[in-house]
Amino acid sequence: MIKNKLISLLYFVLFVILGLLISNLMLIGMIYSKGIGLEQIVSDSKSLLNTLTSQELLITQLCSQVFTLIIPAWVHSRVNPDSSTSLNTSSFALNIFFISLLFFLSCIPLVAFSSYLNQLIPLTDWMNDTELQMAEMIQKMLNFQSLSDLIIALVVIAAIPAIAEEWVFRGIVQNQFISWTKNKWIGLLLASIFFSAIHMQFQGFLPRCVLGLILGFVYMNTGNLWHSILLHFFNNGFQVIGAYIYREEILKQLHEETKMPNPAALAFSVMATVFMAYYLIQKTKRTSHV
Repeated sequence: MIKNKLISLLYFVLFVILGLLISNLMLIGMIYSKGIGLEQIVSDSKSLLNTLTSQELLITQLCSQVFTLIIPAWVHSRVNPDSSTSLNTSSFALNIFFISLLFFLSCIPLVAFSSYLNQLIPLTDWMNDTELQMAEMIQKMLNFQSLSDLIIALVVIAAIPAIAEEWVFRGIVQNQFISWTKNKWIGLLLASIFFSAIHMQFQGFLPRCVLGLILGFVYMNTGNLWHSILLHFFNNGFQVIGAYIYREEILKQLHEETKMPNPAALAFSVMATVFMAYYLIQKTKRTSHV
């Protein structure tokens, strides 16, 4: 057992870097198998992602989540037995999850408003190019040909990221920031910023940060990762299913600007969010007391 938390965190970072290296090597190998030389891969790796099929992109996404997040999180939990209980289902409560879901739904207009604000921030040319390439990759991954493609996408885009990202960014990073700052609200904010920044999607920085605050708030109050994991899965899965049913409309939205939400709906969302947040805090306090 490693008692020094700083050393154990360094181990975690090293495993993340190693996992990132492995997933990138697998990506390079996949592109190389198509007859593309290593020199061209190194010089133009981003645009070469367009040579991969939707299934191959999903495989790279799966490998990235498993090797970069899940395995390092599992190793960290073995090194730190105290953190291994973060995926324990014993404290999961269906009624608390239902309240958390209502809280999450009340926040959706706020996420849309943050997306609107984000697009008002000017981006550099290379940021816009990166966003365009990312939109093209997402469009290709959501190119469903059958029901089996939808099921695979739900696993790779919704289920695995929900477990991996909540385990890492809430279960490990958020707890670590709270431990360092000795303030749960500052720790929550820092973890949410880090969660958004690590995705390197500039046009979605603010809405993803708000999403991190929502999920982190639920985890902070319920003390069980499965509540935020299920909400994360609900968020991603809803978008994947929407892309399957309304493919053309969803793909069109990838290249459109977000409109300003209705002010009345936004005001109602703020009031509903405050009420549900207070209710969730009180409910979890009573449950913990009992």
